This record gives sequence, structure tokens and C-alpha cells, in this order.
Amino acid sequence: GYKVIGTEAAMLVYLTNRLYNPKDEGRIRHDEPGIGYDWELQYK
Repeated sequence: GYKVIGTEAAMLVYLTNRLYNPKDEGRIRHDEPGIGYDWELQYK
């Protein structure tokens, strides 16, 4: 996932260099303790 941090709007451009391959799919929960990302952060 993505989160914009700041006071202004942002534009996200997502580019890929390969077609989607389900075998390469991997997921990590947004609240995984090992990541330690503060999703509540509003400004930086």
C-alpha cells in the first residue's frame, strides 16, 4: 500500500516492467509488527 505524508496532495505513478505473474505474488499485512510503520502519522 501507499500513504502520502504531508500537507499537499500528491500524485502516485505506478509503473511495472513485467506482466502480472501470480507466482510472484507476496503480501504483508499493513499492520505487521515487524515493519513498524506508523499508519496514523499525518505530517512529517
